[in-house]
Amino acid sequence: MKKKTGLYIIGIGLLAIIAFWLLKKNMGDSTVAKLASEYDFRIEDTAAIDRIVISDKSPASVNLVRTPTGWKIDGKKAARMDAIEVLMETLYRQELRNFVPENSKNNVLKNMNVKGREVQVFQNGKLTKHFFVGGETPDQNGTYMMMKDASQPYTVHIQGFNGYLSTRFFANQELWMDRTIFGFDNLDVKRAGITYTDRPDQSFEVEVEDLENIRVLDGDGNVLPAINLQAAQYFLATFRGTKYEGLIVPTDDAYHKQDSIKQNQKPAFKIFATNKKDETVTLTAYYIPAAPDTYDTDGTPYVWDPDRLYAFISDGRFVLVQYYGMGPMLRTLPNFFPENS
Repeated sequence: MKKKTGLYIIGIGLLAIIAFWLLKKNMGDSTVAKLASEYDFRIEDTAAIDRIVISDKSPASVNLVRTPTGWKIDGKKAARMDAIEVLMETLYRQELRNFVPENSKNNVLKNMNVKGREVQVFQNGKLTKHFFVGGETPDQNGTYMMMKDASQPYTVHIQGFNGYLSTRFFANQELWMDRTIFGFDNLDVKRAGITYTDRPDQSFEVEVEDLENIRVLDGDGNVLPAINLQAAQYFLATFRGTKYEGLIVPTDDAYHKQDSIKQNQKPAFKIFATNKKDETVTLTAYYIPAAPDTYDTDGTPYVWDPDRLYAFISDGRFVLVQYYGMGPMLRTLPNFFPENS
């Protein structure tokens, strides 16, 4: 009896294989593969990705290009590496979570048509993934996506991640910009300095011949007879990587206060740096009024935000900067005195 049962199982298995082969043959190579490709959102070889285009309905669009010197917007301006890394991880790990219920498809498609984002991924110069990103699922642990020319949308997620993925596919070019303020290597800085509006005696400027020959001038242009060379070298190094906290864009309330800030306040400080190509970048910082009912350790109400400032960069960016992030750069004249070695 057991032998007959075993033969039945083998026979059924063979029939299933033959049926699948005949089905595949009758349907053609494409049908089964096409169905699977509709929800194959994952890109295994992210190292081969050399271009990503993201567009939304606002309309906005960003063209991210991998270059020999890193990812850049339109191949020109440096892109934020933290955002690039998150996007690459998303493309590598995103996968089908489940099918969209039939009674939800129309709403999902309508929302995607109004608010969706289009994503095109190129590998080695060839378009390999083209899909649309919609909103999040009701439990906010999935994201609706749909391949171009697919028959239906799907719910996509990253295993082990609680949250939705749509915020990782943003099309605003300004938000993709690298947050480095100056981006000058210390070997390339020719002149740099800081002017403190309320503390002119703390202002200074450095003039650089090379890293062993640096002059420090006070706010009146007088050259210090001796300096702490290590402190001057450290200051120059801060122009390479100091970053702002975030870009202020038209959707932010502060964006529309720019003129008022400049007209009604004196700058807290102004920093400039000029490289050996005579390219100059300046940052002008302004105080931010403190939030109501915020106090220092003595119980005195704050007048100004103790953590952040507004800042205008000479290339037109309006940004938020942190005292903490700017700290290494915010030297004062006494820092360069020889006794501070």
